Amino acid sequence: MRTKRSLLLVCLFLCLAVGVFANGQQQAGAAPASGGAAVQTLTMLMYADMTAPEGRTWTAVKAAFQAAYPNIAINDTTMFNEPYHQRLAAMAASNTLPDLMYLWPGGRTGEVTAAGKAADLTPRLGEVRSMYPAGALQAQDAAGHVFELPTAMTACGCMYVNNEILTQLNLTVPTTYDQLKAQVPAIHAAGKIPIIMANNTASNWMMESCVLSTVVGRIAGDTWFTHAEAGTAHFTDDVFVQSLAFIQQLYDDGVMDQSTLQMDYGALPGLFANNAAPYYINGDWGTGALVDPALFNPARQANVQMVPLPSIHG
Repeated sequence: MRTKRSLLLVCLFLCLAVGVFANGQQQAGAAPASGGAAVQTLTMLMYADMTAPEGRTWTAVKAAFQAAYPNIAINDTTMFNEPYHQRLAAMAASNTLPDLMYLWPGGRTGEVTAAGKAADLTPRLGEVRSMYPAGALQAQDAAGHVFELPTAMTACGCMYVNNEILTQLNLTVPTTYDQLKAQVPAIHAAGKIPIIMANNTASNWMMESCVLSTVVGRIAGDTWFTHAEAGTAHFTDDVFVQSLAFIQQLYDDGVMDQSTLQMDYGALPGLFANNAAPYYINGDWGTGALVDPALFNPARQANVQMVPLPSIHG
């Protein structure tokens, strides 16, 4: 995961190097670099947890970029979680966006791209274009513009397994939902929650990103998403209603506990490390905290694995 995140940030800076800017603007600097060329200063709003390993990676990548491109100075503000989104929304509303920013698809991005506050990247790509798969360069509006490029592909529907607990309870990693449901009584009898997942008001995006999207993908399939992109799918479609019914079943079966509705995202790694639950749902980015030796020493890390959510019957 650390290598993957490093590549993510390197790709981000490759975009930066060819001039991916908000509003199509570059900030001119006054001081010449050692080679005599004027220094360009770019402002940047970066998303990273500076208290986690990814923070150290970001610092290292930024330093490497500065060494490779001494004529470009980066004036960055790095924030994480909701404070980042709140800052981005405020900057978009006040027309004070930075030259570069970390964006998400959908609503998070709409306040920037749909409002015409981001530059079209297509004429700026040059030879970097070959680094991206065709899907990443598809038009993002009716005019054929591309406002943002992915820095990595990530798996959202991941289930982390604490095999220390499974060994204690004589259980094995479930591959089907029925197998997972059958483990609930033994897990409850041990005083543990089957699955922990942040789902309070500030973290309810996890239900959509890490569970519902996977369930809809399994039940409705790719065709439904294709129709959704075209605007011809509906939340009242039978396959989507079936997906919501399965989410309800998770709670009815005790696989998902009502207590998860109060769980905060930042508390999950600690709960998982303290054996509160054998299973923990997050995206693959959650490995960043779990490889921290202060949380899981190397010997315990060997007992943690990451698997897909179990298969759903039918």
